[in-house]
Amino acid sequence: MVIETVAEFLDYVPEKPSKPNVRKLSSYAVKISCACTPNGGSDIDKFKIVVLKTVNATGETSSSEIVVNDIGGHQLEYTLDGLELETKYQFQINACNAVGSSPLSELSDVISLGI
Repeated sequence: MVIETVAEFLDYVPEKPSKPNVRKLSSYAVKISCACTPNGGSDIDKFKIVVLKTVNATGETSSSEIVVNDIGGHQLEYTLDGLELETKYQFQINACNAVGSSPLSELSDVISLGI
């Protein structure tokens, strides 16, 4: 077997996803969307959504992570429900493939529920 180019055997982590767009669906749910530009690496097999939460009354902050598998492309559209009233949320996304994870996206704009 003759190796045509070294590029045939290189693989890359995904590019940094775009800033998440977050749309309020109800007092308890949002739709999160973003895109990741293809860069010639392996296909994206999942996105990770970092959820940053601030409770208005106490100022207490916390974070959690949601893994979205089987996305089938370079776009993420995800509905997140069960959110809490009187709470501010922000989101960051990273894309993952067989090689590893992209850098985190910019933080989304703050969205306030039930305020």
